[in-house]
Amino acid sequence: LTAIDEAGVRSTTQIPLVIDNTPPLPLTRGEGKGLIDENLEVSYRAPVWSPDGKKIAFSSNEGGSEAIWILDLQTNTRQRLTRDAAINLNPSWHPDSERLIFQSQRGNGWELWTVRSDGSDYRPLIDNRQYLAGSVPIVNFVTPAWSPTGRQLAFAADIDGDLEIWVMRNANDVLAGATPDLLQLTRNTHQDLYPTWSPDETQLAFQSDRTGNWDIWQLNIDGSDEKPT
Repeated sequence: LTAIDEAGVRSTTQIPLVIDNTPPLPLTRGEGKGLIDENLEVSYRAPVWSPDGKKIAFSSNEGGSEAIWILDLQTNTRQRLTRDAAINLNPSWHPDSERLIFQSQRGNGWELWTVRSDGSDYRPLIDNRQYLAGSVPIVNFVTPAWSPTGRQLAFAADIDGDLEIWVMRNANDVLAGATPDLLQLTRNTHQDLYPTWSPDETQLAFQSDRTGNWDIWQLNIDGSDEKPT
């Protein structure tokens, strides 16, 4: 670039240009594939990967009632784990990939039940009848989530009249027969549910309708620092 001022002084500036002849990388749209044959009369919902990546758990009414199933990704075979008339939803894997927790409707509110991935040891984890108080006819425990270590279990329960976030602080011990050690984390007059753990097991994110819309909130597992994301 050359310029001449009013006094006739010439000045020149050079700007180097680098031309990159490397062709652009091709971008293609990913292709999805169905893992389960489509059937308009059957519903499949709430899929969740096992921590070892070998299976997907989900709920389905394929067998008539809403049951917990697993899909083995290595053999492409399905196995029904729960076989009764209960409505079973929202499975969550234990970090060892050998056990599931889920919510189960059995005529007396939603309870938390567990089953091993081979269908054995099918039983309730919490008896919600022991938390009935006063005029409350039914207590619901829903949307369970194992912590990354398996030592704790987060869920939503309406023990105080509306769904709040709770933590079972001794989940592995309860599997062995201990009494649940429960801690209530949220306290409000709205609905808080679907908790999910931070990788370091120090925080929870959850869904809340306290602003009039469904928003994402977070808090520490001792109940402190509760705030929207």
